[in-house]
Amino acid sequence: MHREGQRHFTVREDLRKINELGKKLYRIQATKDTKHAKLGDIGGWVEDENSIDGSNAWVADEAEVFSKSVISGNALAKGYATIMNKSKVSGMATISDYAMIDGATVFGTAKIKERGYMGNKSAAFGDITIAGYAYIEKANVYGKGVIAGFSKFNKPITLRVEDTILKNKDVYDIAFKGTKDNYYKLIYSDTKTEENGELLYRIQAIKGFTTKDGHDILRGQFGGYVESMKNLVNNGWIDKETSIKGNIALDGKYIDADIVIDSSRSLSTGHILTDMKKEEAIKQIEEKEAIKIDFVS
Repeated sequence: MHREGQRHFTVREDLRKINELGKKLYRIQATKDTKHAKLGDIGGWVEDENSIDGSNAWVADEAEVFSKSVISGNALAKGYATIMNKSKVSGMATISDYAMIDGATVFGTAKIKERGYMGNKSAAFGDITIAGYAYIEKANVYGKGVIAGFSKFNKPITLRVEDTILKNKDVYDIAFKGTKDNYYKLIYSDTKTEENGELLYRIQAIKGFTTKDGHDILRGQFGGYVESMKNLVNNGWIDKETSIKGNIALDGKYIDADIVIDSSRSLSTGHILTDMKKEEAIKQIEEKEAIKIDFVS
Protein backbone atom coordinates (compact mmCIF):
# COMPACT_ATOMS: atom_id res chain seq x y z
CA MET A 1 0.00 0.00 0.00
CA HIS A 2 1.25 3.49 -0.80
CA ARG A 3 1.83 6.11 1.82
CA GLU A 4 -0.09 9.29 1.19
CA GLY A 5 3.07 11.26 0.44
CA GLN A 6 4.30 8.74 -2.11
CA ARG A 7 1.20 8.20 -4.21
CA HIS A 8 0.86 10.01 -7.52
CA PHE A 9 -2.91 10.15 -7.16
CA THR A 10 -5.61 10.56 -4.59
CA VAL A 11 -8.98 8.84 -4.39
CA ARG A 12 -11.79 11.39 -4.56
CA GLU A 13 -14.42 10.09 -2.15
CA ASP A 14 -16.71 12.96 -3.17
CA LEU A 15 -16.76 11.64 -6.75
CA ARG A 16 -18.26 8.17 -6.54
CA LYS A 17 -20.69 5.88 -8.31
CA ILE A 18 -22.16 2.39 -8.25
CA ASN A 19 -21.28 0.60 -11.48
CA GLU A 20 -23.40 -1.92 -13.39
CA LEU A 21 -22.06 -4.79 -11.26
CA GLY A 22 -22.95 -3.06 -8.03
CA LYS A 23 -19.39 -2.03 -7.13
CA LYS A 24 -18.80 1.30 -5.43
CA LEU A 25 -16.07 3.15 -7.33
CA TYR A 26 -14.28 6.47 -6.90
CA ARG A 27 -12.62 8.91 -9.27
CA ILE A 28 -8.89 9.46 -8.97
CA GLN A 29 -7.00 12.74 -9.29
CA ALA A 30 -3.32 13.22 -10.08
CA THR A 31 -1.22 14.70 -7.28
CA LYS A 32 1.81 15.24 -9.52
CA ASP A 33 2.94 14.98 -13.12
CA THR A 34 3.48 11.42 -14.35
CA LYS A 35 3.78 9.60 -17.68
CA HIS A 36 0.03 9.60 -18.36
CA ALA A 37 -1.32 12.52 -16.31
CA LYS A 38 -0.60 16.05 -15.17
CA LEU A 39 -1.00 17.48 -11.70
CA GLY A 40 -4.71 18.00 -11.02
CA ASP A 41 -6.02 15.77 -13.83
CA ILE A 42 -9.19 13.87 -12.99
CA GLY A 43 -8.91 10.21 -13.92
CA GLY A 44 -11.11 7.17 -14.14
CA TRP A 45 -12.66 4.90 -11.53
CA VAL A 46 -11.09 2.59 -8.93
CA GLU A 47 -12.35 0.59 -5.98
CA ASP A 48 -9.71 1.96 -3.62
CA GLU A 49 -6.10 3.16 -3.54
CA ASN A 50 -4.81 -0.41 -3.85
CA SER A 51 -6.20 -0.63 -7.38
CA ILE A 52 -3.15 1.30 -8.64
CA ASP A 53 0.45 0.43 -7.82
CA GLY A 54 3.73 1.98 -8.90
CA SER A 55 4.52 5.57 -9.75
CA ASN A 56 3.21 5.86 -13.33
CA ALA A 57 0.21 3.56 -13.78
CA TRP A 58 -2.97 5.48 -14.56
CA VAL A 59 -6.69 5.00 -15.03
CA ALA A 60 -8.18 7.63 -17.34
CA ASP A 61 -11.53 8.68 -18.80
CA GLU A 62 -14.33 6.29 -17.78
CA ALA A 63 -12.15 3.21 -17.33
CA GLU A 64 -12.76 1.08 -14.22
CA VAL A 65 -10.49 -1.07 -12.03
CA PHE A 66 -12.14 -3.13 -9.26
CA SER A 67 -12.65 -6.51 -7.57
CA LYS A 68 -9.07 -6.77 -6.26
CA SER A 69 -7.55 -6.00 -9.65
CA VAL A 70 -4.32 -4.00 -9.89
CA ILE A 71 -2.82 -1.83 -12.61
CA SER A 72 0.88 -1.09 -12.11
CA GLY A 73 4.18 -0.14 -13.73
CA ASN A 74 3.63 2.23 -16.67
CA ALA A 75 0.34 0.65 -17.67
CA LEU A 76 -2.67 2.70 -18.79
CA ALA A 77 -6.40 2.00 -18.78
CA LYS A 78 -8.53 4.49 -20.70
CA GLY A 79 -11.75 4.97 -22.60
CA TYR A 80 -14.44 2.68 -21.19
CA ALA A 81 -12.08 -0.19 -20.39
CA THR A 82 -12.85 -2.57 -17.54
CA ILE A 83 -10.28 -4.40 -15.39
CA MET A 84 -11.87 -6.73 -12.83
CA ASN A 85 -11.79 -10.01 -10.89
CA LYS A 86 -8.19 -10.07 -9.65
CA SER A 87 -6.72 -9.09 -13.00
CA LYS A 88 -3.17 -7.76 -13.21
CA VAL A 89 -2.11 -5.20 -15.80
CA SER A 90 1.51 -4.07 -15.72
CA GLY A 91 4.57 -3.09 -17.74
CA MET A 92 3.61 -0.68 -20.53
CA ALA A 93 0.36 -2.41 -21.36
CA THR A 94 -2.60 -0.35 -22.59
CA ILE A 95 -6.26 -1.27 -22.08
CA SER A 96 -8.56 1.01 -24.05
CA ASP A 97 -11.93 1.59 -25.72
CA TYR A 98 -14.44 -1.01 -24.44
CA ALA A 99 -11.90 -3.76 -23.76
CA MET A 100 -12.41 -6.01 -20.74
CA ILE A 101 -9.79 -7.79 -18.62
CA ASP A 102 -11.63 -10.32 -16.47
CA GLY A 103 -9.43 -12.46 -14.24
CA ALA A 104 -6.50 -12.23 -16.68
CA THR A 105 -2.93 -10.92 -16.82
CA VAL A 106 -1.61 -8.37 -19.32
CA PHE A 107 1.96 -7.09 -19.38
CA GLY A 108 4.83 -6.06 -21.63
CA THR A 109 3.62 -3.63 -24.30
CA ALA A 110 0.44 -5.59 -25.00
CA LYS A 111 -2.57 -3.62 -26.18
CA ILE A 112 -6.15 -4.74 -25.57
CA LYS A 113 -8.58 -2.44 -27.36
CA GLU A 114 -11.94 -2.00 -29.08
CA ARG A 115 -14.13 -4.88 -27.76
CA GLY A 116 -11.24 -7.23 -27.03
CA TYR A 117 -11.78 -9.59 -24.08
CA MET A 118 -9.23 -11.41 -21.91
CA GLY A 119 -10.60 -13.74 -19.24
CA ASN A 120 -10.33 -16.93 -17.20
CA LYS A 121 -6.63 -16.87 -16.30
CA SER A 122 -5.49 -15.98 -19.82
CA ALA A 123 -2.42 -13.84 -20.41
CA ALA A 124 -1.28 -11.40 -23.09
CA PHE A 125 2.26 -10.07 -23.28
CA GLY A 126 5.03 -8.98 -25.62
CA ASP A 127 3.73 -6.52 -28.21
CA ILE A 128 0.54 -8.46 -28.96
CA THR A 129 -2.67 -6.58 -29.85
CA ILE A 130 -6.12 -7.96 -29.02
CA ALA A 131 -8.78 -5.98 -30.89
CA GLY A 132 -12.12 -6.13 -32.64
CA TYR A 133 -14.38 -8.64 -30.86
CA ALA A 134 -11.57 -11.08 -30.12
CA TYR A 135 -12.33 -13.32 -27.14
CA ILE A 136 -9.43 -15.01 -25.31
CA GLU A 137 -9.80 -17.41 -22.38
CA LYS A 138 -7.26 -19.79 -20.79
CA ALA A 139 -4.69 -19.18 -23.54
CA ASN A 140 -1.39 -17.31 -23.25
CA VAL A 141 -0.77 -15.15 -26.32
CA TYR A 142 2.30 -13.12 -27.20
CA GLY A 143 4.36 -11.81 -30.09
CA LYS A 144 3.99 -8.78 -32.35
CA GLY A 145 0.82 -9.83 -34.13
CA VAL A 146 -2.86 -8.94 -33.92
CA ILE A 147 -5.81 -11.08 -32.90
CA ALA A 148 -8.95 -9.31 -34.07
CA GLY A 149 -12.22 -9.75 -35.92
CA PHE A 150 -14.49 -12.30 -34.22
CA SER A 151 -11.69 -14.63 -33.13
CA LYS A 152 -12.61 -16.80 -30.16
CA PHE A 153 -9.96 -18.86 -28.47
CA ASN A 154 -10.43 -20.70 -25.16
CA LYS A 155 -7.91 -23.52 -24.99
CA PRO A 156 -5.11 -23.77 -22.37
CA ILE A 157 -2.20 -23.33 -24.74
CA THR A 158 0.58 -20.83 -25.47
CA LEU A 159 0.59 -19.07 -28.84
CA ARG A 160 3.16 -16.83 -30.46
CA VAL A 161 1.37 -14.61 -32.96
CA GLU A 162 3.38 -12.66 -35.53
CA ASP A 163 0.62 -12.01 -38.07
CA THR A 164 -2.98 -10.81 -38.15
CA ILE A 165 -5.55 -13.37 -37.03
CA LEU A 166 -9.21 -12.79 -37.81
CA LYS A 167 -10.70 -16.22 -37.09
CA ASN A 168 -9.96 -19.39 -35.14
CA LYS A 169 -8.54 -21.32 -38.09
CA ASP A 170 -5.87 -18.68 -38.51
CA VAL A 171 -4.76 -19.22 -34.93
CA TYR A 172 -3.81 -22.80 -35.70
CA ASP A 173 -2.34 -22.02 -39.11
CA ILE A 174 -0.19 -19.07 -38.09
CA ALA A 175 0.78 -19.39 -34.43
CA PHE A 176 3.75 -21.75 -34.22
CA LYS A 177 2.75 -23.34 -37.56
CA GLY A 178 1.23 -26.34 -35.80
CA THR A 179 1.11 -26.16 -32.02
CA LYS A 180 0.76 -29.94 -31.66
CA ASP A 181 4.42 -30.31 -32.71
CA ASN A 182 5.82 -28.23 -29.85
CA TYR A 183 7.90 -30.19 -27.37
CA TYR A 184 8.33 -27.59 -24.61
CA LYS A 185 6.53 -24.67 -23.03
CA LEU A 186 7.45 -21.43 -21.27
CA ILE A 187 6.99 -21.14 -17.50
CA TYR A 188 5.67 -17.61 -16.95
CA SER A 189 6.09 -17.75 -13.18
CA ASP A 190 9.85 -18.46 -13.45
CA THR A 191 11.61 -15.60 -15.21
CA LYS A 192 14.80 -13.57 -15.11
CA THR A 193 15.68 -10.19 -16.52
CA GLU A 194 18.89 -9.60 -18.47
CA GLU A 195 21.06 -6.47 -18.24
CA ASN A 196 19.42 -4.94 -21.33
CA GLY A 197 15.93 -5.55 -19.97
CA GLU A 198 15.09 -8.72 -21.92
CA LEU A 199 12.69 -10.97 -20.02
CA LEU A 200 13.64 -14.65 -20.23
CA TYR A 201 11.43 -17.62 -19.34
CA ARG A 202 12.26 -21.02 -17.88
CA ILE A 203 11.37 -23.91 -20.22
CA GLN A 204 9.72 -27.26 -19.44
CA ALA A 205 9.46 -30.32 -21.70
CA ILE A 206 5.86 -31.27 -22.47
CA LYS A 207 6.89 -34.70 -23.82
CA GLY A 208 9.89 -36.96 -23.77
CA PHE A 209 12.34 -36.70 -26.67
CA THR A 210 15.99 -37.09 -27.67
CA THR A 211 18.17 -34.27 -28.96
CA LYS A 212 20.07 -34.74 -32.22
CA ASP A 213 23.29 -35.33 -30.27
CA GLY A 214 21.75 -38.09 -28.17
CA HIS A 215 20.59 -36.51 -24.91
CA ASP A 216 17.33 -37.91 -23.53
CA ILE A 217 14.94 -35.28 -22.16
CA LEU A 218 12.10 -36.45 -19.91
CA ARG A 219 8.52 -35.22 -20.01
CA GLY A 220 8.13 -32.48 -17.37
CA GLN A 221 11.89 -31.81 -17.17
CA PHE A 222 12.83 -28.18 -16.55
CA GLY A 223 15.50 -26.55 -18.67
CA GLY A 224 17.22 -23.20 -19.01
CA TYR A 225 15.87 -19.82 -20.09
CA VAL A 226 14.76 -18.49 -23.48
CA GLU A 227 13.41 -15.16 -24.69
CA SER A 228 10.78 -16.75 -26.94
CA MET A 229 9.66 -20.04 -28.47
CA LYS A 230 11.82 -19.37 -31.55
CA ASN A 231 15.04 -19.90 -29.57
CA LEU A 232 14.83 -23.72 -29.56
CA VAL A 233 13.88 -25.82 -32.59
CA ASN A 234 13.99 -29.44 -33.77
CA ASN A 235 14.50 -30.92 -30.29
CA GLY A 236 17.17 -28.46 -29.28
CA TRP A 237 17.51 -28.19 -25.50
CA ILE A 238 19.33 -26.12 -22.89
CA ASP A 239 19.71 -27.14 -19.26
CA LYS A 240 20.07 -25.49 -15.86
CA GLU A 241 21.13 -21.83 -16.15
CA THR A 242 21.89 -21.76 -19.88
CA SER A 243 20.09 -18.88 -21.61
CA ILE A 244 19.30 -18.03 -25.25
CA LYS A 245 17.99 -14.68 -26.38
CA GLY A 246 17.71 -12.55 -29.48
CA ASN A 247 17.31 -13.94 -33.00
CA ILE A 248 19.16 -17.20 -32.45
CA ALA A 249 17.63 -20.68 -32.38
CA LEU A 250 19.45 -23.78 -31.16
CA ASP A 251 18.75 -26.49 -33.74
CA GLY A 252 18.52 -29.99 -32.24
CA LYS A 253 21.59 -29.62 -30.01
CA TYR A 254 22.05 -29.87 -26.23
CA ILE A 255 23.93 -27.34 -24.08
CA ASP A 256 24.40 -27.45 -20.32
CA ALA A 257 26.51 -24.54 -19.08
CA ASP A 258 26.06 -21.27 -17.20
CA ILE A 259 26.30 -19.13 -20.35
CA VAL A 260 24.17 -16.77 -22.39
CA ILE A 261 23.80 -17.31 -26.15
CA ASP A 262 23.07 -13.89 -27.58
CA SER A 263 22.50 -12.95 -31.23
CA SER A 264 24.42 -9.72 -30.69
CA ARG A 265 27.57 -11.85 -30.53
CA SER A 266 26.96 -13.58 -33.86
CA LEU A 267 27.89 -12.57 -37.39
CA SER A 268 24.29 -11.76 -38.17
CA THR A 269 20.80 -12.10 -36.76
CA GLY A 270 17.73 -14.01 -37.76
CA HIS A 271 19.55 -17.27 -38.45
CA ILE A 272 19.70 -20.73 -36.91
CA LEU A 273 22.68 -21.95 -34.90
CA THR A 274 23.59 -25.46 -36.10
CA ASP A 275 26.29 -28.15 -36.16
CA MET A 276 28.30 -26.88 -33.22
CA LYS A 277 29.68 -29.06 -30.46
CA LYS A 278 28.96 -28.00 -26.90
CA GLU A 279 32.64 -27.31 -26.12
CA GLU A 280 33.08 -25.16 -29.23
CA ALA A 281 29.96 -23.13 -28.44
CA ILE A 282 31.04 -22.49 -24.87
CA LYS A 283 34.56 -21.47 -25.93
CA GLN A 284 33.40 -19.06 -28.61
CA ILE A 285 30.69 -17.51 -26.46
CA GLU A 286 32.99 -17.03 -23.46
CA GLU A 287 35.59 -15.41 -25.69
CA LYS A 288 32.83 -13.28 -27.25
CA GLU A 289 33.88 -14.38 -30.71
CA ALA A 290 31.56 -14.67 -33.69
CA ILE A 291 29.30 -17.71 -33.50
CA LYS A 292 29.19 -20.02 -36.50
CA ILE A 293 25.77 -19.79 -38.13
CA ASP A 294 24.01 -21.27 -41.09
CA PHE A 295 22.09 -18.85 -43.28
CA VAL A 296 18.42 -19.65 -43.58
CA SER A 297 16.30 -18.35 -46.44
